[in-house]
Amino acid sequence: IESILSTVPDERQTLLFSATMPDPIRKIAERFMHEPVLVRVKAKEMTVDRIEQYYLELKESEKFDTLARLFDIQTPDLAIVFGRTKRRVDELASALNIRGYMAEGIHGDLSQAKRLSVLKKFKDRSIDVLVATDVAARGLDISGVTHVYNFDIPQDPESYVHRIGRTGRAGKHGIAITFVTPRERGQLHAVEHTTKKRMEKLKTPTLTEA
Repeated sequence: IESILSTVPDERQTLLFSATMPDPIRKIAERFMHEPVLVRVKAKEMTVDRIEQYYLELKESEKFDTLARLFDIQTPDLAIVFGRTKRRVDELASALNIRGYMAEGIHGDLSQAKRLSVLKKFKDRSIDVLVATDVAARGLDISGVTHVYNFDIPQDPESYVHRIGRTGRAGKHGIAITFVTPRERGQLHAVEHTTKKRMEKLKTPTLTEA
């Protein structure tokens, strides 16, 4: 941003657009804009009816086995699993491959060439599970994603909306499942308040059910 602004005239009109407005984006606005006016566009319906939304309440230690069992029970055609951090994404992708699932991770530390390579594999269905951070998956438009799994509940409701929007596209049906630990109930309620939709609680699948 500094490099771009160094080449433009001092007298200018600056507009900043962002799908979400977290603190890092706010700081950019404060640094490079003079008394900016914030304009929010809020959709009346933030999530579409064709996405079924569920949650499971479970311990952190139960998450991975539960995810694997859901894969075996639901057999998604294409699935995106969201992790909160780059390290989480790498660990999940590795663990899923060890379990026999065709998965790769994508996050901001990967080179552009590597990210494009992973996305091509996902689009070509060479892999059927994409593990991603919020930033890496923002703006992805990949047809055929049937399931979104929030392995980590997002920090803010807007990120939740963007995550589950990767499925249920082009008029197709989609399923979104969010893992919630007991201490994250408040975040779950915040998401439901923002989306104006109650998620249906699922029973954690047992080993025999998988």
